Amino acid sequence: MWTFPKWYYFKKGTVSERAFAEAQNYPIPKHRGAWFPKGVPDLKHGRDRRFKEEVIVPKTEQAAETEEDSVSRPIKFNPRITEADKSNDQTSIERQLPRTLYLLVNQENTWKFPAFNIESDAKPLHEIAEEGLRSVVGVNVNTWTVSSTPTAVLKYNKDKLVESTDSSSDITREYLIKSHIIAGKLDFQNGVNGVKEYKWLTKEEISELTSKDYYEQVNHLLADI
Repeated sequence: MWTFPKWYYFKKGTVSERAFAEAQNYPIPKHRGAWFPKGVPDLKHGRDRRFKEEVIVPKTEQAAETEEDSVSRPIKFNPRITEADKSNDQTSIERQLPRTLYLLVNQENTWKFPAFNIESDAKPLHEIAEEGLRSVVGVNVNTWTVSSTPTAVLKYNKDKLVESTDSSSDITREYLIKSHIIAGKLDFQNGVNGVKEYKWLTKEEISELTSKDYYEQVNHLLADI
């Protein structure tokens, strides 16, 4: 931003606005007959627009006692290796922070993406997927469904995966709906829809846990990072 909007952060007429104003090193305005070796100041909103603006954040009384409590202290980044990484807790979403994680469940003794039966065609697929997901992870998870259109379709013949081109009459279809977790707390419902366990996994971890046939049909949907 070209000029710091102090009026946005400090309401006019408040103590905080006065503290901010007193902490600044304002430039000297131009005067008739005065000589400025670096050129005539170009002031607007209390800053010389010829140079980069330097903003001083005022310290609170408590922060004035110790630099560690100051709002102007240097930023210390949190570690990228979490406690879940150290303990290899794959049930925690607070792991593998640089990577994309996917929710996999042990459903009917098979590791896969959560799947739910379609009892009625009165609702669209993405709503059925959202309701089924919450039956497993609880209602305190805020998710965003990317699209109402499936990202892929898996075909089964007597519980065995078959090629997508197979058009046999006894084919069962499984539609994959992509959804992002935004916030919230996962409250795992053990035993619902045949789900016994869950894990948050990277693409490589999914390849190690799922069957070869299943991974071959979903790996192109998974992010490498």
